[in-house]
Amino acid sequence: MSDGARSTRAVTSDALFRGAVKVSQPRDGHRATIDTLLLAAFAAVGRRPSAVVDLGAGSGALSLSLRHLGLGERFLCVELRREAAVLCGENLTRAGAQAEVWCHDLQAGLPPACERQADLVAFNPPYFPPGTGRGTPPSTRGRVGDLAPFLEAARHALGPRGRVCLCYPAAQLELALAAGKRVQLALKRLRFVHAYAGKPARLCLLEFKPGRPGGVRVEPPLVEWIAHGAPSEELARIMNGRGVGPE
Repeated sequence: MSDGARSTRAVTSDALFRGAVKVSQPRDGHRATIDTLLLAAFAAVGRRPSAVVDLGAGSGALSLSLRHLGLGERFLCVELRREAAVLCGENLTRAGAQAEVWCHDLQAGLPPACERQADLVAFNPPYFPPGTGRGTPPSTRGRVGDLAPFLEAARHALGPRGRVCLCYPAAQLELALAAGKRVQLALKRLRFVHAYAGKPARLCLLEFKPGRPGGVRVEPPLVEWIAHGAPSEELARIMNGRGVGPE
């Protein structure tokens, strides 16, 4: 993809992990959030992958985060929006990552070059199923879409002993489990994220593997904030890129 493919929309230069990771991304539309860092930290627990497939990669923030945490030697990124795909390639190249980027619609399946390649498939999918976008807050623009193509593509991307990690709204957990079951992916690890202690979970972090259901490891909840603007110890570690998981 050449620079000439980029649109004239405004692009911002942003930082993750307190400035350790730089990412250029469109000013408008879906952008990296704290959920990106939470998902990367969740995926960092367990067997270290060599090849990572990033579905709906956006501008590459998740791949950059995974790489920063020591996951992945090769990144295969798939993104629908051409502008974001161009930025994804530029961001990963600038970071020195070995990466390939496809501008591709997962509704048409997985790019053949990604099939059976991944030790880890990771993605931050659309949070709202089609038909539920009306009345959602402005911050959710671009987050309406079908989860099924992501999980279908993930199933085809997995190599031997591969795993799938994603984040999804806690209120939509049942939908995610049903979608995984349809493509023969079984939940093996689950963690709920709460904005504050005593509040309902807002997000769930999920790890799927091919095979039969059962043997789910439910991890201790992750509480993000102890007060407005004051992160919990664990969230602070994640944001700093200096450690993941409960102590």
